[in-house]
Amino acid sequence: MPAQSSFQTAHYLWSAFAIVVAVTFATTGCAAEGPQPAAATASEGLDSDHDGIPDLVEIAGGPDPFSADTDGDGINDADEFTCATDPTMSDTDGDGINDADDDTDGDGISNADELAAGTNPARADTDRDGIGDNDEATSGANSTVADSDGDGINDGDEKELGTDPSRVDSDGNGILDGEDTHTREVRLDSTGATMSVTAIGAAALDAGLFESGDVSLSGIPGLMSVGIALRGVRNASATVTIPYDTSLVTTASAPFALIFDDETGETLRPISEQADPAAGMLTIRVEDLSEATIVVVDQVTWLAVWQ
Repeated sequence: MPAQSSFQTAHYLWSAFAIVVAVTFATTGCAAEGPQPAAATASEGLDSDHDGIPDLVEIAGGPDPFSADTDGDGINDADEFTCATDPTMSDTDGDGINDADDDTDGDGISNADELAAGTNPARADTDRDGIGDNDEATSGANSTVADSDGDGINDGDEKELGTDPSRVDSDGNGILDGEDTHTREVRLDSTGATMSVTAIGAAALDAGLFESGDVSLSGIPGLMSVGIALRGVRNASATVTIPYDTSLVTTASAPFALIFDDETGETLRPISEQADPAAGMLTIRVEDLSEATIVVVDQVTWLAVWQ
């Protein structure tokens, strides 16, 4: 079994130290008012160079306990663990770039600049909002907060909706983006079906179109389209356009939509519908559907069977 590097050893010891500190605070309440523990001895965590790592850990792992920046690369030894670099090597990955100037997470911002800005040098998207740190920095958004402007929609969702993550009211209509209605366009390329969904806040991002895998749909009288599964239109309205087979259209036929509500089991009709025979498209309007399946049928054939 290969020997561990000094960096790995220090990392393990530092991780163990951090766990011990966390458990101590959780079980003893050291932060509470009252008598505090006496100053630590060297064996209990003395930090001679004030770099945030106890001497005991540095002695065992390799960094100099009397130098806050052992390798002189411009990054404090403790911060090197944040950067996922080696505090005993000024160029950890050997690429010819000093660790401070290097970019561990590849987000376009140097490790030193990330430390100064308070972002994570080892994570390209510090706040996990779906937008990289560099993109947020250049756009004026906050890389350390998922919802930079505090309007109730995280920055990544604002980007998808086309709103401004640095403005609480992107369109200036006096309503916070998180309380305003937003419209999103969805397309199902495999069928050509499309949907325009309007909902409050980021709810429109939950909506989607999929091909239904329900084989029982093939037995529907007068079926003229594939089944389209609709998801995420609860508390929202949507306009859905579904292609149908024009070769099945006769002078007596009239395409219309059937909606099967997967939650209630009911068969519904759209609020409105408009056929475009030349394009072979039926456009319908629906509201407040969480999960449903939509098909286009020949009205004449359908009614002949069910009425």
